[in-house]
Amino acid sequence: MKKIFLILTLNLFSIALFAQSNSLYVTFIESTDTENRIRHDAWGSYDTLFFRYEPHSFRVKQSGVIRSFSYANLNSQPDEPVMIQTISFLDTVEYLDWNSEIMNFSRDEFYAFLHSLESYDKVYFIDRAEIKDGMMKMYPVKEMKSLY
Repeated sequence: MKKIFLILTLNLFSIALFAQSNSLYVTFIESTDTENRIRHDAWGSYDTLFFRYEPHSFRVKQSGVIRSFSYANLNSQPDEPVMIQTISFLDTVEYLDWNSEIMNFSRDEFYAFLHSLESYDKVYFIDRAEIKDGMMKMYPVKEMKSLY
């Protein structure tokens, strides 16, 4: 009985920590619009000496502005796997739908959006094309920025 109570307590504690994190979730589906879109590519082959899981890149093109985001779980850094949740998870968190909201931003609104991403502890991209059997993959991404 004590073990069950301990397991339940730890699960509730981890859920509370997860819910309190300052995260943003961005859902999207690739479109044929060549001006405003997110392109999602999986690397396919990768070196397991450097990466725990397959890296993914996300190229964002909006109002003439192009930005790149990536998911790369490097062996040399703490493990940050792709999270898998039910679709109903989106009812409990802050999220933006790229195709219905961000895709229509003006250039200034898009720059403000990109700047606002820095205020979040984590940003997750969710490709709606990958949703299967009510489960979705959430990629913790980082913007690729030049050092210069």
